[in-house]
Amino acid sequence: MKKLFVIFCLLCSISVYSSNINGGLFFRSHQQPGTIRTRLVLNGGKPIKIENGRTISFDLMLRKEIVWGYVVRIITNTQKNIDLVYLANKKNDRYPAWILNESQHPITQDLTYNKWIPISVKLMPKDNKITFSFGSIQSTQSFDFSGCKNVTIHFGTSGIKNFQVGDVAPINIKNVRVLDNKDNEIYHWELKQHADSICYDLIKQCPAITENPIWLIDNHSSWDQL
Repeated sequence: MKKLFVIFCLLCSISVYSSNINGGLFFRSHQQPGTIRTRLVLNGGKPIKIENGRTISFDLMLRKEIVWGYVVRIITNTQKNIDLVYLANKKNDRYPAWILNESQHPITQDLTYNKWIPISVKLMPKDNKITFSFGSIQSTQSFDFSGCKNVTIHFGTSGIKNFQVGDVAPINIKNVRVLDNKDNEIYHWELKQHADSICYDLIKQCPAITENPIWLIDNHSSWDQL
């Protein structure tokens, strides 16, 4: 009877954990063959307008693997890039950095594993500035928005001509949002409910399209025999 009670408690705890899973996408990283690395493209690859200002935010979890590669690449219609990447210095110390075209802006030397970190990129075309937030660390950089009307947003790999990316950091991503200049949600991809390689946002049902996805919620949506 005691053994049955222990098994019952274990099954209840699994059930509670599963019900509390709030989604996310596991990215196959640079350690995997290039053909199976993960890509996530917002809005079906269509441009997102930024003329009046936009904020892109998401939650990031870094897995404890070999840290290297891209998290997100934002590409403007004027062929400029805004990236979040994990790099290595000459001592092989790993660190996250923002990259604006060819300009590198390290964030911190500390790496936080297996914990969700809030990230945001606030685009301010009228001021020619970008404000970055990485957890509690915030910085503002100048950026030439001349002629910029829209952006496309790519997590993980990118196949865009002149902006190809193959190296993917060992990350999980969830709760991707796009906000207007008054912080109202325009898009919100939870990366939770999905249909194969597509996840729709909660506001306009616009698709985020993936390649080689591993949906975290799928690991908690069915019972396995113990």
